Amino acid sequence: MYRYGEDYRSRNLFYIQKLSGVGLSSNYRLYSTTTRTYPPSKPPPEKFLHLCSKGRITEAFKTFSSDVYSDPSLISHLLKSCIQLHSLSLVQQLHSLIITSGCSSTRFVTNHLLNAYLKFGQSQAAHSLFDVMPKKNTMSYNILLGGFIQSGDLDTARKVFDEMPDRNIATWNAMIAGFTDFECNEDALRLFSQMHVLGFYPDEFTLGSVLRGCAGLKSLTSGQQVHSYAIKTGVQINVIVGSSLAHMYIKSGSLLEGENVIKSMPFHTVASYNTLITGRVQNGSSEEALNQYYIMKMSGFKPDKITFVSILSSCSQLATLSQGQQVHAESIKSGATSSVSVLSSLVSMYSRCGCIQDSLKAFQETKIPDTVLFSSMIAAYG
Repeated sequence: MYRYGEDYRSRNLFYIQKLSGVGLSSNYRLYSTTTRTYPPSKPPPEKFLHLCSKGRITEAFKTFSSDVYSDPSLISHLLKSCIQLHSLSLVQQLHSLIITSGCSSTRFVTNHLLNAYLKFGQSQAAHSLFDVMPKKNTMSYNILLGGFIQSGDLDTARKVFDEMPDRNIATWNAMIAGFTDFECNEDALRLFSQMHVLGFYPDEFTLGSVLRGCAGLKSLTSGQQVHSYAIKTGVQINVIVGSSLAHMYIKSGSLLEGENVIKSMPFHTVASYNTLITGRVQNGSSEEALNQYYIMKMSGFKPDKITFVSILSSCSQLATLSQGQQVHAESIKSGATSSVSVLSSLVSMYSRCGCIQDSLKAFQETKIPDTVLFSSMIAAYG
């Protein structure tokens, strides 16, 4: 548990000295021994922002220490720089600075500190900090909630959610998306219903997550209800909702409905093309999937790893070696072969085409052993 008394401050002075590289300045003594009153915030010095963006945290602190002490909000930039540098030790040093300088009651700063700990997966430290934060707002709760969701601790995330005195749309979106990301789709749909009953209006991100939940359950009825809601609110043509809606129809076996949704969208994206290609592969229309792949490229869109996984599956089903080799070359050119899922698809495609040596070459491209890739290679030999 973090303490903010003078004894604790004195034990942490060396952290600040380590950060600054010098002894404590008179500015520190002034701001640590008087009542915390800060002047109105002003735009951060350009050089300070430049140093932080380049990861030169110590130099930024030494050069602008008086500015940091007079305006604690500047610490947020130092914390962001720590995240970019992947330096937990610097975050801990800045935590000590926040305590000893007496600005731990500044909610803006402690929210950024809370976020930094969670970015490094330090859930226990974040929870301890949250418990002693003298001032919390909805953002504080949302940051903590998002951290637990990111780490896959949905039970603790739901507990935080239930204990929140106030929620906003971002809170509901985070919890619903967390459930769908970890395939707790029924929980996501129940929470969506609860959200509606309590008078919160879903946005496109809510609907996108809920539709993914419907797709996971292959619940056409629930998906159609969400579709009706989208039409009433006028967000059907939104890229997020449109792609999720098409995915739901295709996953639920209504390929034609899914294609109609995508055709009704005013413009297409890589995600919408991927939805069409994947849907056709899943429904056994491998030749149509290849045709859609070529249309996608002619339209100026660059395939991503999801595209390559789907189209390689199509080549595998058709056992078309020449097209598979062409797609392999394109995936190398785009850098997608760094993905385990793409390499696994290549292994399967070559083995289905009777080229076991090419399967082995694709397998050997991986730098990190992976169970999925090993399974594909074993299946190739089987």
